[in-house]
Amino acid sequence: MQNNEFILSNTQAVIPAKSVGIVGIGSYLPSKEITNNDLSFIEKPEGVDFDAVFGISARRMADGETAAQMAVKAAKDAMDRFGFKGEDIDLVITTNSCKDPEYLTPPFSAYVQTKIGAVNASAFSVDCGFNGFIPSIMTASSFIQSGFAKTVLVVAGESLLENVDFSNFKALTIGDGAGAVILQEVEQGNGIEAFHNMSWQGPRAAGIQIRSGFKGGDKPKFSIDPFLTVEPISLQRDVPFLERYIPESLKCCFSKLEISSNDVDKFIFGQQFAALTNAWMHNLESSIDKNFDTLETLAAIKTASIPVNLDIAYKNGVIKKGDRIALGDQGANWYISSAIIKWCI
Repeated sequence: MQNNEFILSNTQAVIPAKSVGIVGIGSYLPSKEITNNDLSFIEKPEGVDFDAVFGISARRMADGETAAQMAVKAAKDAMDRFGFKGEDIDLVITTNSCKDPEYLTPPFSAYVQTKIGAVNASAFSVDCGFNGFIPSIMTASSFIQSGFAKTVLVVAGESLLENVDFSNFKALTIGDGAGAVILQEVEQGNGIEAFHNMSWQGPRAAGIQIRSGFKGGDKPKFSIDPFLTVEPISLQRDVPFLERYIPESLKCCFSKLEISSNDVDKFIFGQQFAALTNAWMHNLESSIDKNFDTLETLAAIKTASIPVNLDIAYKNGVIKKGDRIALGDQGANWYISSAIIKWCI
């Protein structure tokens, strides 16, 4: 880590050369709901008020659905609602952290492209651990600004619960689902106003590990088993940094735009748990009322948290055309990203 404790890599916030914005949005949530009561066998640490600290009472679980399949449903939701056909899409960017074994390589970007009929598109994945969505829309914006693409679909899908260790209380923080956005060049003054990203290799914490080997039998078969793991001391060690990194990244965007948190209508984060959200809003010197999340009912959907929450907020009138929205996310010890966008649908 570098001398300045808030800097992971010496990056600056960027203002796009052209206005690129979200012109379509969709999401998909599996129907199976798992409440804390359903997981009452999980032993919580003594002295921790889970409801107060984490603010999570339920989550959705992908029951027999892969992340790739849910991603397709979210993509089709965005396309159908906003009048896009498969042939309209020039580029498909996917992101996830769950590491679906069937789509480790090639990644499920080509699967999504094929299933939505994007016959004129290319496809690839962006991998920044839990923080995949903001880097993906940064990438989409860059492709559109360069002229390489006109219409880009960004879709995130997570099916984490299937491979979570339910002997660990941190499993209570995880949920499944998928979200998608469609981006194009938009009218000047709308869309992405600024974004920032910084990264550095730090100690291990939450992450996806992959075990591999040959199964026994007459015909040995190679198998790959991804699973979600959380280092035992990661919360105590990493939360003090997490409380500051995302606010400092957003402040880089504020400074570049010469605005403050007072100029933001709504904050949407890659949700983790309630106490952390409260710390982010405190360090941004903003009211918790400006934050929108679905932690209580959907838990942390990792890369899909932001697009799912954007869609729910949009459908419920929480955000509307012209609103300034601040996004922030973290992952992979450490990838920290933020963006300021003017909502344009």
